[in-house]
Amino acid sequence: MVHTIKAPKSSTDEELRTLHFDCEIKPGPQTETRASPPKHTIAVIVDISPAGGALKIHVASDNNWGNVYVGMVGMDEGVESLFIVPWEEEWYYRSIGSVTLKYAVKK
Repeated sequence: MVHTIKAPKSSTDEELRTLHFDCEIKPGPQTETRASPPKHTIAVIVDISPAGGALKIHVASDNNWGNVYVGMVGMDEGVESLFIVPWEEEWYYRSIGSVTLKYAVKK
């Protein structure tokens, strides 16, 4: 299960930095293909637009599909807040719909 932290959509990068000490905030791509955040990412910041979208999180596996589903952040959680997902280095994601991503990267 994926653990998330809610933050106001109006949060500045500086305010987001205070949630994770010694990190910088970097923009993320908007794609539906497999992607991974930069090395040393400690959290992914997810902004779901009112048009809808989701971030599906997986980890590689030797099973028939080549991955295991870890969890998702999407419309069910709401669009009023940012969602901060503490990140594991071996995870990757697929974004679907209208989602803006930023990364909290350890300095």
